[in-house]
Amino acid sequence: MIRQVRELLAPVKSLLGGTTLFMAGNSLLGVVLPLRMETADYPVALTGAVMAAYYLGLALGGLRAKRVILRIGHIRAFSIFAAMTAAVCLAYGFCGRRSHGQRCAWSTVSASPA
Repeated sequence: MIRQVRELLAPVKSLLGGTTLFMAGNSLLGVVLPLRMETADYPVALTGAVMAAYYLGLALGGLRAKRVILRIGHIRAFSIFAAMTAAVCLAYGFCGRRSHGQRCAWSTVSASPA
């Protein structure tokens, strides 16, 4: 029985591993972003609005991604989505403590449909 399960999971092992890493990273972002906004002394209401907009964008992006995939193909769509996500993550390093922090938070929200 265990051997059959291993044979069944072998072809999708890397897909499951990648999905697990993606979910862990997304969860970590959901923890770090509000904490970072808290240490930057942003109002709690703004932090809540940013996180609500992030997850709203994630849900709407999931609904709209189907059209992108059907239009340009799954390989190109994945490449574009991964590049957008990487660019936003790299942009965090360029954000200042006070002046650009809010823009970085909203750039995360804008990239979440990816």
